[in-house]
Amino acid sequence: MDYEPTEQSEPLQRRVENVLKKRKRKDQVAIVKARKAADARKRKRKTNHGWFKRAEQFVKERRRMAADNTRIKHLTRNKHKSPVADDAQLLLVARVKGVNGSSGKIIKMLKVLKLSSVNRAVFVQKTDSILRILQLLDPYVIYGVPSLKTTRDLVYKHGYGSIDGKKVPLNDNAKIEKLLGKHNIICVEDLVNEILSTGPAFNKVSSFLLPFELQPPMGGWKKKGIHFLDDGEVGFVGDKINTFIEKVC
Repeated sequence: MDYEPTEQSEPLQRRVENVLKKRKRKDQVAIVKARKAADARKRKRKTNHGWFKRAEQFVKERRRMAADNTRIKHLTRNKHKSPVADDAQLLLVARVKGVNGSSGKIIKMLKVLKLSSVNRAVFVQKTDSILRILQLLDPYVIYGVPSLKTTRDLVYKHGYGSIDGKKVPLNDNAKIEKLLGKHNIICVEDLVNEILSTGPAFNKVSSFLLPFELQPPMGGWKKKGIHFLDDGEVGFVGDKINTFIEKVC
């Protein structure tokens, strides 16, 4: 015998459907709340972790600044003989380390040498003032005596000049002659010779040349916190600078 719904059973069926719909809505609301709560807990963990990380970074930077200031005072009070040989006149300086938390004096000296970013290099003429600056910048730079090959590779591969505040490649001898012709520098090879010989127009050439942008070595600078004398990658390295430059040129 087939069951036929009566008029009384229809309201009951609707009530059951309504109950099921309400239960489904409650379940959906509960799921949304649970997700929001989980997201909130996740954000809180990240925030707390970030706070501890910032605190740790702050302590690290304060320690670096204190170490910089102590080293600067020590070098200022006590004269230290430079490791650079007396007959060396040209030096190549490359910055390998950041300056977060460093002394303001360190940052200022890096800007004076046009080394405001990591992986930049410049040629400098050896003077007493330059040697003092390099001693202060010892933990942040690697420097040494460049060879003819290193000098030519940097100028030809990474050389750019500044003309009227614009960055220009060194591929137009006419522009070089127009700017430096009165110093008998009329082509790129003349630039290289003036740099190597630290000739009378060296400062003019240095002002014209922009810092060389180097590629970081494969895997980065792994020993930039260790001095060269301790098998590291900062400080004076003599003619070993040429090997370092080969990796990043």
